[in-house]
Amino acid sequence: MIFIKEIERFLEEDMYYDDASGFFIPDKFVDAKIFCKVSCVVSGIGVAESIFKYFDIEYETLVSNGNIVDSNTVFFKIRGEAKNILKAERLTLNFLSHLCGIATNTHEYTKLIRKACDEKNSDEENCDEENCDDCNEENIPKIAGTRKTMPGLRKFEKEAVAHGGGDTHRKNLSECIMIKDNHIEVLGLKESIILAKKHASFTQKIEVEVENENDALIAAETGADIIMFDNMKPEEIKSAINLLIENNLRKNVIIEASGGITKDTISYYATTGVDIISVSGVITQAPWIDIGLDIENL
Repeated sequence: MIFIKEIERFLEEDMYYDDASGFFIPDKFVDAKIFCKVSCVVSGIGVAESIFKYFDIEYETLVSNGNIVDSNTVFFKIRGEAKNILKAERLTLNFLSHLCGIATNTHEYTKLIRKACDEKNSDEENCDEENCDDCNEENIPKIAGTRKTMPGLRKFEKEAVAHGGGDTHRKNLSECIMIKDNHIEVLGLKESIILAKKHASFTQKIEVEVENENDALIAAETGADIIMFDNMKPEEIKSAINLLIENNLRKNVIIEASGGITKDTISYYATTGVDIISVSGVITQAPWIDIGLDIENL
């Protein structure tokens, strides 16, 4: 969802008050199409539709968020006053280009994770695919974004991650209590968890960032709901998970890997036994998708 006040704030930045081109464009209705110039995963459809409505532009939506489309796929056919279409053009294309880029990038991460898990399973000896836990869809780690988003754009960027097949993670500080290294430096690990449990609502999970297997064990024993292995190597994560299994604590927690994970290394983390892999790069390193608008039938 995008609010009118948000659209007007974005338009104020783009148009300001002296759009000279708007004075000589004739008052006439035109048809146009919006299309992608490369293959991508679709995101931002709702935002574009809201902008069209603001400018009284008629539109026909031909794709849905999450669709995987080829180059030259038409997203919208639109009709409206030429002045309004030109005013809406750049704002609409910028949103679509940015959000489709995030969705596409996220999708690429999900494919790498699945490929790594499939290769691991095919290499397993005596694998009974119907009964093997490793082959279970639920055991394929989920890719997640982080709070490294552009201020003012988080809800759109998080939604784009979801359209690409990822998890939005926490959207703000209130959705989950995350105990990070600086909290632990101030209070200590156990005390931080104890205080978090005391102040948390029954709806809030408690996530703890750890950097070694001993802290992971302490976090699980003290009642953390989620354990994030931060900047740990894949073999260190495997060892920590085995320690939790040995102490009958693995099923009590969600395990997340994070910190410096890239497309080049994610396959190593995908097969460690974690539930979630969070990567800020699904947003911060997403290239924009080339999306265009062409006016037709003049």
